[in-house]
Amino acid sequence: MSNENDTKLPIIIDSFTGGESGHDLKGCYFKMKENKGTYDFHDKDDHEKCKDLTVGTGCSFVLDEKPHIKWTIVLTPPCSELVVNGGWANDVKGDVGEEGGTFQAQAGGTMDAEASAASGSGY
Repeated sequence: MSNENDTKLPIIIDSFTGGESGHDLKGCYFKMKENKGTYDFHDKDDHEKCKDLTVGTGCSFVLDEKPHIKWTIVLTPPCSELVVNGGWANDVKGDVGEEGGTFQAQAGGTMDAEASAASGSGY
């Protein structure tokens, strides 16, 4: 029986729509669990932030590099072992209030240099 962390490619957030703070999500990633359709979400530094997400579910978290911002993500269809889609929001106050938008993550997507160095050795 294989371990859920074996050889699964990270599904990396590589694009987003919405407010500028969405850049902070780029390089964060999902890993599909053995129970296909269930994902764990990790930050750029390979810290697990959310467990057992499925389409239609979400979670709230804080990124270590910006602990003053509370994030919420919700997975939306389609999601697979190669692509994860979703919506995001945070409590950053701008001209129109809370920032939010959508994101797309792809297996084998691009990580920034720091994120790649931090988590690349585990795959």
